[in-house]
Amino acid sequence: MKRSLALPTAALSLTSIVAAASNKAAFKSYVDGLNRKVADAFVAKDSKFFDTLLAPDFKSRDEHGVVHGRKESLFALRFQLNTVRVLSYKVTVKSVSLQKTQGTVVCNVKMLGLTPSRRGRPGEKVEIVRRLSDVYEKRGRAWALIYQSELAAPAIKTVAAVPLRPAGRTQPKRKSGAR
Repeated sequence: MKRSLALPTAALSLTSIVAAASNKAAFKSYVDGLNRKVADAFVAKDSKFFDTLLAPDFKSRDEHGVVHGRKESLFALRFQLNTVRVLSYKVTVKSVSLQKTQGTVVCNVKMLGLTPSRRGRPGEKVEIVRRLSDVYEKRGRAWALIYQSELAAPAIKTVAAVPLRPAGRTQPKRKSGAR
């Protein structure tokens, strides 16, 4: 009797492993597609995209361990989008795990951007590297980003001081003879 039960149980276990691997592959594919959209949204300064991405109960933890709610997180994101012109944004996924209705992604983010000029000084070309852990929850048929944690302090490096002019604006012409 024990032998007859062992075979169906083994087949059931194998089926659940295959289903879990298939679900993990589907989740990883979703994350990869989402990361491309996030990169495009940063470059395009599309704050509405992030408004739809974050779950209503979204929380984030910064490098100091302070937890912020959705509203604070969106405010900080909009501030960044308004003050830094993002030239490139790349996400490298380091690990993906999936347990039933929750998925966790650990990734490195590398952003290259230009800061605005201030008080007559040129803006700066900066590189920001972050290590994040994102937690997604399956809600209905969609995944919702419910938690993001900064795993280490962001590394911010000035690449070069460059003059930055807002898009579409040119420097005013000097009148002849004016200094």
